[in-house]
Amino acid sequence: MRSYFFLLVSIIIFLSLTGPSIVSGNFAFVFDMGRDQLWIRDMVELRRPTLIGPWGSIAGIFFGPLWFYLLSIPYLIFKGDPRGAVLVSLAANLLTMIIGWQFLRKNKHPVAGNIFAILYSVSPLTISLSSFAFHANLLPLITLLFFIGLYVFHKSLFINHKSLLGLSLAALSASLAYHFEPAAGVMLTGFMTVLILINMRQMKIFQSFKSLKNILIAIILFLIPFLPQLVFELRHDFIQTKSLFGYFSGENTSLGGVLPLSERIVERGIKLGETLTYSLFTIDSNLWKIVFLGLFILALLALTKLKKFTLNLDSFTLYSLLFTLYFLSFHYLAYTFLFPAELKGWYLSGFVSIHILAFSLICEFVYGAPRSINSATSRSFRQSFNEASLSAIHPRVNSRFSCERRDKSSHLFILTILIFIIIRNINPFDRIFGGQKPPLPPETFSAQIEVVDWIYRDAIHKDKPFAVYTYTPPVYDYQYQYLLWWRGINKYKLLPAEYSYKPGETSYLQYKDRFVSSIWKPKDAQLMYLIIEPDNLEFRVAGWMGNFLRSDKLETREFPSKVKVLFGSL
Repeated sequence: MRSYFFLLVSIIIFLSLTGPSIVSGNFAFVFDMGRDQLWIRDMVELRRPTLIGPWGSIAGIFFGPLWFYLLSIPYLIFKGDPRGAVLVSLAANLLTMIIGWQFLRKNKHPVAGNIFAILYSVSPLTISLSSFAFHANLLPLITLLFFIGLYVFHKSLFINHKSLLGLSLAALSASLAYHFEPAAGVMLTGFMTVLILINMRQMKIFQSFKSLKNILIAIILFLIPFLPQLVFELRHDFIQTKSLFGYFSGENTSLGGVLPLSERIVERGIKLGETLTYSLFTIDSNLWKIVFLGLFILALLALTKLKKFTLNLDSFTLYSLLFTLYFLSFHYLAYTFLFPAELKGWYLSGFVSIHILAFSLICEFVYGAPRSINSATSRSFRQSFNEASLSAIHPRVNSRFSCERRDKSSHLFILTILIFIIIRNINPFDRIFGGQKPPLPPETFSAQIEVVDWIYRDAIHKDKPFAVYTYTPPVYDYQYQYLLWWRGINKYKLLPAEYSYKPGETSYLQYKDRFVSSIWKPKDAQLMYLIIEPDNLEFRVAGWMGNFLRSDKLETREFPSKVKVLFGSL
């Protein structure tokens, strides 16, 4: 039980930082989340399984459908409550913390495992990814499994580990990434391919029939998650393939945001630094983000390149730090020179698990936990990476370093850093003495429910057919489309005569006619409610208001979230 203490504490901290916001509805429910819930509703209520997931940034390209099928589980359990969808992200990141902790312990790094669990439980990026339902929020789990698979694959090649199942796990993980963020899937696939090509000479194990069979299994596992999209392509005249060729040929410019190379060189560094710092603690300065990224890379280089440090590293730590170094370098170069568009922050969401794992191993090294190095393992690892720095390892290094004495000053240094990070991220003083909390922003689920419930109660009190129209900056009101339907069906047992972003508009919803009122038609509406989310561009709001006659005669109700509802008789 004692060995599970830090894991249990980490789980408690993690759930205490994420659970209350989910239960209270204090999480973002915006365009993408509303779209996903509508798609799940159509799948479940109409019994129409899908072959594709959300649309991508490139027009005509779609994610894999796994995200939607995962969301369908809490939809059924919680009867469509959007809070259930957030639990998918929460569960994925909780599983990432547990797997990372167990993986480090299994490879004889219990101290690093405990540090990993604690840091992951308080990571601002992890807490954020676990607090709203978005497809890219599952990337930390996928990326960690990808790393584990490649490590097992490496052991199979160079440490006489008789299994190539690691390659299958890495291939499957890379393939599944296309279901949660295709950009991440492309990068994981590219990184895995580069590593295989680099190590091709050492793949003598591939000569056996069993090894070839395992390679074939890895290829099959990589292809299986693409089967639904392949069926979709066959049914729709290869629309995605044509769109992809159109993008690379310059005909399809839907991705937009193309940056010149000089800007990309700096922008990629800032984004990578931002992901690194946000994995550990929040910081606003772009300069400091790059500084911390530089210090992190220097630490990786120092521990993996300098002889006097390398002598103290076991093969697992050395592999993990080299993997992190190569992983960051590959993504920086690929995103800089092969991806001209602006880099979206969520493409890098999966990095959090790799960052915290590497940082935990660095902390363990500085902490001074005793470790030993097997000479045969060292030689095989030297063969895999051809590192000149490993040539200094002496066969007797085992006896020399197996009983290292712990440096109390290094203990205190690492403990101080960890306590600082924990206190900074939890911020207990602000939680206890922070005073009155500011109003929730308009994109918050609970703020939206407050608006929807008020409209239903007011309309029921007046006992007249009513219509609801919504203005949101993205134009399409997916989130309110879902909330008006879900709240109306489950709590109030009725629906508006019409609900849309403007009168008569249904083209942006494929099955809207299946989710409208059975007792009222749009023309029956005697009351009208206009939901208006705040927008700095007032002319757009004014243009939208032009769809409604006599809007100047309506009353106004403003909510704490700054959302306004104009209402009155038609």
